Amino acid sequence: MMGKVTGRVALELGVLHDNLAAMPAAVRGYMSREHQMLTWHTLEGDLEAKQKTLAEMDKTKVKRVEELRNDISCLELSIGAARAEYDKIKAANLSETARFAAERRAEYMQMLENFTATQVAAAERSAEVWVQLAGELGATADELAAVRANTNTGTLLTAAQPPVV
Repeated sequence: MMGKVTGRVALELGVLHDNLAAMPAAVRGYMSREHQMLTWHTLEGDLEAKQKTLAEMDKTKVKRVEELRNDISCLELSIGAARAEYDKIKAANLSETARFAAERRAEYMQMLENFTATQVAAAERSAEVWVQLAGELGATADELAAVRANTNTGTLLTAAQPPVV
């Protein structure tokens, strides 16, 4: 007998079991609906805000145009000031460039003069060494005079062209 009772109770409670089994799906459905309702209300709020903005734009269109005109006027003044500052900087750059070019030219000329003087001194010293060497090797006084004459006339002898002894 207990078996029949247990079977019958199980049969009767099966509907309750089926309902409990469907609850997670129902909860998910309610949550989804709640989420959709939140989305719907958000979209309605956005629509109302846009409609309100549109209605206010019609009333304040003249004011907005005036604000834009003021903004444009301020921008034009700012552009003029920026252009004036640009022209001022450009003029300063041009004068600095000219000054720099003149200074650079003077410095290069001085550098070339110093370089030339150094090269001349080196060539004269080299000629003196060659004359000394020629004297030590037994060059005559006439030959030494000829070598000295060549070095004094600006005809510099190089190591590839030693003085003739």
